[in-house]
Amino acid sequence: MKYSKLIIPILIVGIVVWVGVSWWGGKGPVDEGTSLPEGSSEEKGTSESPLAEILATAKGLPSYALDMVTSYPGGEAMTARLWIKDGSRKLESTAEGETMIYLLQAATQSSYIYFPESKTGMQLDWDTAQTTAGEMLGEQLTDLETYQPTIVGEEILDGKNCLVTQWTAEGMEGKSWIWKEYGLPIRTEMTVEGETSVTELKNIQIGSIADSEFELPDDIQITPLSQ
Repeated sequence: MKYSKLIIPILIVGIVVWVGVSWWGGKGPVDEGTSLPEGSSEEKGTSESPLAEILATAKGLPSYALDMVTSYPGGEAMTARLWIKDGSRKLESTAEGETMIYLLQAATQSSYIYFPESKTGMQLDWDTAQTTAGEMLGEQLTDLETYQPTIVGEEILDGKNCLVTQWTAEGMEGKSWIWKEYGLPIRTEMTVEGETSVTELKNIQIGSIADSEFELPDDIQITPLSQ
């Protein structure tokens, strides 16, 4: 059945995107980095640090869109396009050659998974979808701050000025490049049990996301939640 084949991959992608966006960012050519001035101490991510101020910028973003490319050891890279605006969320990805869209509409608290090629889909329980989707980026970045990331330098990554941070949490070791202008993690490397995954943010669009981006197409045949 179509749903049994694709719903597991997309829920995994959803967890990666909605939860992982707070940890992982976008890869680009890394120019020679600029370290902290010699003799200065590494800075923890507290409310008094530059990092806290930069992360606050991301928390205030009302709308944005971006591509996330996640690479795992020994596996194929996974790419998804994410849109967020005023609490509504949309995730588009491809599994086994078929496009799938995961949509949460904040105004009506409606959520769906649908397949544009076959024009079929299913409604999801809003609370379940919220749990799967995870919290908004700003709340996730707040979680990141609780792990007190250490600022270890500054680098230009994919043309963006970034703070380079390191952190540990629950058996994970991470390194994130935080875009100083918008507070987004452009690249994050996460190591668990000796294996490192990398997620990269690309094609970032800040603001100007149309409301129509979050509309369910009229030609999609949705299986209601009660069926």
